[in-house]
Amino acid sequence: MLLLALASPLWSAAIVGLPQPPTPAPMPLFWIAFQDDLLGDAVLNTDDFRTGGLRMASRIDIWDPSYGSRSGRPWYRKLDLVVAVDYAVLTDRGRGEAPESRCDETTSTAGVVWDEAEWPFASLRVLLAAGGGVRIAGDLGGQTVQNEIHRTFGYRTVLFPYAGEESLAELGYAYFRATWDICALPVGHLGLQPEAGGLMTSHHERQSFAALKLAVLGTHGSAWMGGRYQAHSDQAQSATAHVVAEHERGWWLDAGIGIAPGRATGQWGSWGLWMDAAVNPQTRAIDGSVGLMCGLGSGYVPSTIPREKDLVEPVAIYSWNNGYGLRLRLPLTPAWMGGCGALAFDYRHGGVGMHEWQDCEVDYNQWTVGLEPAVKFRHNHWPVAVRLFAHGDAGLRVEALTEKGESPRFTADHASAAVLTCGSGVALTWDWRGKSPSNSDQDGVLSLWLGYDWWFPLRQVEISNGDDSDKYLKRGNSLLIGVGVTVAF
Repeated sequence: MLLLALASPLWSAAIVGLPQPPTPAPMPLFWIAFQDDLLGDAVLNTDDFRTGGLRMASRIDIWDPSYGSRSGRPWYRKLDLVVAVDYAVLTDRGRGEAPESRCDETTSTAGVVWDEAEWPFASLRVLLAAGGGVRIAGDLGGQTVQNEIHRTFGYRTVLFPYAGEESLAELGYAYFRATWDICALPVGHLGLQPEAGGLMTSHHERQSFAALKLAVLGTHGSAWMGGRYQAHSDQAQSATAHVVAEHERGWWLDAGIGIAPGRATGQWGSWGLWMDAAVNPQTRAIDGSVGLMCGLGSGYVPSTIPREKDLVEPVAIYSWNNGYGLRLRLPLTPAWMGGCGALAFDYRHGGVGMHEWQDCEVDYNQWTVGLEPAVKFRHNHWPVAVRLFAHGDAGLRVEALTEKGESPRFTADHASAAVLTCGSGVALTWDWRGKSPSNSDQDGVLSLWLGYDWWFPLRQVEISNGDDSDKYLKRGNSLLIGVGVTVAF
C-alpha cells in the first residue's frame, strides 16, 4: 500500500525463506520487515490470502579477521553464513462453496552466501546463496495476533477454522542475483539486476521465481522497478497454502525505495530503511512491506558526474478522517531550487470504516505530484530547525465501495476521478549525528511532520439502494502526522 505506484524488492509476496537482500545493494548484516497486504494497496486489499507476516535474516562472517580484508581473501573465504526466519498468516475466506480456512507458516533456513561486492557497481557482480531448513504449518497464533490488531484499530475480528493438523517439512533452496552496471547518472548509478531462486520441500512442494529489475543506487538511497514470474507446484503443506499459492502464481510488478542515512561501511552502526509493494495484475494479489536494515555494504555509491546534491525526504504519514490513511510523500529538493521548496510525489491510501457505511467500507488510492514551497527558521541555541511548508498537487483518486458485513447498505461499486489537493504544516528537523540542522550536508536529518490537508475530486458518484442513497468521491480533509529522513540521493 505504501508504494503501489513505485511498488518492491522481490521480498513482497516472493518465495518466503529465501535470504533475498531487501534492496539492490549488497546484502546487509541484518534486516527485518513487517509484511502486510494493507501495506500494498487499499482498493485491492481484501485481508485475504497472505494476510501478514514478519521476516528477518542475518549474514554472519564466519572467518577470523586475521585472514585479512575480504578483497584479499580467496573465494572460499568470502563465503558467509546466512540465516532467515519468515512467519506468515495465510487466510482463505472461501470462494463459492469452498469452506473458509486458515493456516500459519514459519519457514526457517540456514545456508551460505557468496556476495562478490568488493567494488561497488563493478561491471558485473554476482550473489549466490544455497541452504536448507524447515517449514512448520498449522495453528501458530496468527489469528490471535490479527484479531488483537483489529481490536486495537477498531476493526471487527475474524474467526476461521485452521486447516488440518500441524505439520513439518524439510526444504532446500538456491538463490542467484547478478548486478550489471549500465551507466552513471546525476543521481547515482543505473544497474540491471536479473535474479532467480526456488525451494523444494519434503512434501513435494516446489516454489520458484525469475525476475528482472532496473535499480538506481545513490550516495544514501536506492530505487528499483521491475517484474517477476512466480511459479508453484500443485502440492502444498495445507489446503489454505495451496489457495494462497494459486493466488500468487504468475506475473508481478515490483518497485520500491530504500534510504541509508547511516554510513555504508559494512559495520553495525550503518543502517537504513526501505518500503516496497507489489501487485499481480492477473489475480489482483497485493503485498507490501516496510523494514529496517543494519550493517550496510558499500553498494551505496556516489555518481561519477559532478553536481550539487539533490535531497530527497521520504515521509511516512498517518492521517485521520473518520477512518485511517497511510501515505508516502517523496519531496525532492533539487539543488537549483536553493532549498526554498521541493517537487513532491505523493501516494496515499486508506478507508472509511463500517460505522460510516453500515457493513460497507469505502477504500481509496490516490497518486499526485506537485510543488511544496517551504521556509526554514532556526536559532543558534535551538536543538531543532522549524520548517513551515505548504503544498499544491494534482493527480488521480480511485475509490471502491466493498461489502464487509452481513447487512451491507449498498452493493459493491468503484469509480475514479482527477483530484486536486492542498495543505500546509510544520516540520521539526533534527540531525541525529549532532550536526547543525542548518548545515548544507543534510544527509540523515530526521523530521517530524504535523499538518492538515484537503482534497477535491473533480466529480462525485451517487450510489443508491431503494430509497437510500449516498455519494462517494467526496471532498475531504484530514489531520496528519509523519516521520521523515532526508538523504542525498
